[in-house]
Amino acid sequence: MLSALSLTVYLAPWPLLYVPVGALLAGLTLFRLDLALLLVPFYLPFFPATKHIGHWEFAPSELLIVLDVLAAGALVVSGRISVDWQAAIQSRFAPPALLLVVAGMASTVAAADRHVALEWLRWTIVEPVVYFLLLLLFLRRGRDWVYLALSAVLGGAVAGAIGMEQSMTATAGPTIPVLGVHLQQARGAYGSPDNLGLLYDRLIPLWLSLALVVTGLKRVACAVLGAVLIAALVLTYSRGAWVAVAIAVLLLLAWMQPWGKWLVAAAFVVAVVGFAAAGPKIVSTLTSGHAGTASKRLIVWGAAARMVQDHPVFGIGPDNFQHYYAPTRAQDRWQNECPPGLGYVGTNAEGEPCLSHPHNEFLDFWLSTGIAGLFTFLWLEVVFWREVVARRASQDPLVLGATAAMTAMLIHGLVDNGYFLPDLAVLFWVLCALVSWRRKETAQAHV
Repeated sequence: MLSALSLTVYLAPWPLLYVPVGALLAGLTLFRLDLALLLVPFYLPFFPATKHIGHWEFAPSELLIVLDVLAAGALVVSGRISVDWQAAIQSRFAPPALLLVVAGMASTVAAADRHVALEWLRWTIVEPVVYFLLLLLFLRRGRDWVYLALSAVLGGAVAGAIGMEQSMTATAGPTIPVLGVHLQQARGAYGSPDNLGLLYDRLIPLWLSLALVVTGLKRVACAVLGAVLIAALVLTYSRGAWVAVAIAVLLLLAWMQPWGKWLVAAAFVVAVVGFAAAGPKIVSTLTSGHAGTASKRLIVWGAAARMVQDHPVFGIGPDNFQHYYAPTRAQDRWQNECPPGLGYVGTNAEGEPCLSHPHNEFLDFWLSTGIAGLFTFLWLEVVFWREVVARRASQDPLVLGATAAMTAMLIHGLVDNGYFLPDLAVLFWVLCALVSWRRKETAQAHV
């Protein structure tokens, strides 16, 4: 019922329909907050397809998070639900989470375009952290966390199905050769296929961790979901996602299956032999359509480094990169699709002078949240991997899936966006909440 109501609110174009349905959704959320929290990951791939309410636009996942916050507040104030505040306070993620919010606020105050910075502070830091806290406080059963991961995977599969349909029917845009046929790149609701690839960095490892432990008809259902995810990933033609997912999947199989280590060894041998026999041809195939990618990355990293040098403490603020990177009005000789900026682009980036992020997660954290934000990101990673090590011996499939997903995120984030998009930010904190809660569950089991 909650799923049907949320979908109606999202898709209905008329206030006379979505307002009363939204009121009913809010009422049901008060009764089953735990189930309402599970809906958020499903809608993450659709954040670019915003819901229009009057003159305002909201991502569907954002609306659900706000509704969950209001419902949680009402339940706590009325005393209708008991809250285990220790679950959040004792989480090792809580201190860096708080510091990240503070760092983001400080960087937002110092940003040149403060309005944009404030929006992205809300979308990529405040709301994801609040959602993380809600998960720790109100998801109390182990199966809820399984359903949370499944909700994210289902949303990714729907986005993938949309992307596959685009590939078969679209008539404009970049194409990729598949079995001799030129197909459109799958992008789902995103503006770029790379965004769908970034999403799958996180979701395919989670899917595989579930698929390896289910049986019977559930395994068949997981196989169908996996076929959609993998096919859509191929059709994104995102080479960074291919590499990140392949490494994450191999690691996951090595952790969860007795024969996994042999598969990793075999894959390594095949890769070495393949590159030895046809290295130039393989490189040419992987880089086709991405001419000069390495040099473009060096240009944007150099520009980002100059921004860091000029703004080392507070950075430039969330989503202010394009404003700093884009050419000035005097430099604007490339007929850009973005407004004139501060000119950090330099003179050698005629092909992509309007990039919106530095294509490196560490530079992105430093520029978006300052030196304190970069420190916080490193702190969060240390906490995450310590929690994983604490659970490693149990072979918990969800923890292993989260570990593989975080690994893929870190790998792909070295050359692309690692965190600062609404879907990626929420999924990052879902992974943190998952290992934090499972760690707490283990500790309680040994008391």
